[in-house]
Amino acid sequence: MERLTTAWDTRKKEHAGHMVLPIILLAAFVLLAILLILFAAKAYQGTQQTASEDTSKRTAAAYLREKVRQADDASSEAVRKAGGAVSVTSFGEGEALALREEENGKVYVTLLYVQDGYLMELFAEDGTEVSPEVGTKVVELEAMEASLDNSLLHIVLTLPQMGAGTEAEKPTHIYLNLSSILKEEEPVTNESE
Repeated sequence: MERLTTAWDTRKKEHAGHMVLPIILLAAFVLLAILLILFAAKAYQGTQQTASEDTSKRTAAAYLREKVRQADDASSEAVRKAGGAVSVTSFGEGEALALREEENGKVYVTLLYVQDGYLMELFAEDGTEVSPEVGTKVVELEAMEASLDNSLLHIVLTLPQMGAGTEAEKPTHIYLNLSSILKEEEPVTNESE
């Protein structure tokens, strides 16, 4: 009887040894599957963040371009006397675009500026004292710089920092040639005649 018990114990131990390898392989498979899911989630998160930043950049740039073009096309004599259809001024936390238009004999200004991390829009009668906080939020924007050199408007947009190494760190440059300023300039005459 002892031989049967010993043989049985030996088979049991061998069978237990055969079960360890599949368990180790299963654990390794589960671990690799979890790591793959974590890497895929991280990659998806990065893609979504980049897409969100690109959308914010494109939205802000397109919005500013369209607003400036609308104001640039609608220039009148009263607007030119008030400072031009498009100008750069100080307002809020920095520089602002002042877009003027005439309506019913009065000149109104739309101010586009950055306040509290947002591109803001404010519409008021030209010359009226207004507070930057009462503007309407358009899109998240860290900073906006603008300069006007002759008829070339240069706008630099900076998005809020969303993470190290993201596209938001690179500012977006917009260049617009203003036709209303070109129309205001005196024609060049040839004085050699």
